[in-house]
Amino acid sequence: MIAVAIGPDSQRAESQRVLTRTAGANVFFVDNFQSLAEAIDDIFNFICGMYFISVCISALNVSVAYLQ
Repeated sequence: MIAVAIGPDSQRAESQRVLTRTAGANVFFVDNFQSLAEAIDDIFNFICGMYFISVCISALNVSVAYLQ
């Protein structure tokens, strides 16, 4: 499990508790992305590497959730 925390709200104490409970030490912080779609694309590219994204996603049990 990994969590990608985007934006300044991810630094709040409440957000930190949720992120830590969800992903433990596997939390990555990002200042900003142009769009949520861009962030998701970059995350899948990071996880899947050289594999075709559609094949990788179907092979993984992937869930995407966001807190606002």
